[in-house]
Amino acid sequence: MDEKEDFNLTLPIILLGLIAVGALLFFTLFDKNGPESLKNVLEEAPGNQVTAAAYHFTAPDRVSEGDTALFSWNVDASEQAVCEGSSVPEGGSDGGWTGVKDASGTQEVGPIDKNTTYFLDCLDGEEVSRDMELVSVLEPQISLSANSEVVTSDGSVSVAWDAVYVVGCELTNGSGEVLSREINGVYNGMPMDESDTFTLTCETNTEPLVESITINLQ
Repeated sequence: MDEKEDFNLTLPIILLGLIAVGALLFFTLFDKNGPESLKNVLEEAPGNQVTAAAYHFTAPDRVSEGDTALFSWNVDASEQAVCEGSSVPEGGSDGGWTGVKDASGTQEVGPIDKNTTYFLDCLDGEEVSRDMELVSVLEPQISLSANSEVVTSDGSVSVAWDAVYVVGCELTNGSGEVLSREINGVYNGMPMDESDTFTLTCETNTEPLVESITINLQ
């Protein structure tokens, strides 16, 4: 058998092998039920990105702790594109974002309780692309102070408080009487005839914040 005959026999075998490999790659990359394949491709090509205009992936920059956020996206891609959502830190404020996505849509994500970066990755043919949004959490804070923690029997007391990123507040005295429901303000009390404790309780989307101060009668 001469070299020409060997080549004629080998060529069909090579072509069949290339067709088989191509088919395997096609079904692996475009299996919409297989986000793991997309993850592998993205890990091998982490630097590829598209412009925001091609993605139109939007999310609020900031939310109150425990709030939800409306995400929207519209990827300029073909019908064969495979998209997937993920977030960092993993297991943080994922809010249901992780998983396979359509090329366009909206989703309410949350509750969000820590600063989180959300990713939208798409595989369209041989093009791997990524867009991201950082959502920061506004942490609730409260403060409570008095003009003095010791007053004389004929002295009056002035209690000031302030709160940010809370749902609502109550200022109460030691008897449980509600003195104010303002989120921030100043309470000027009458001359005291006994020591008293003032408590500021503010509701948030997660746990309530509580701070107290005791005014002693001298």
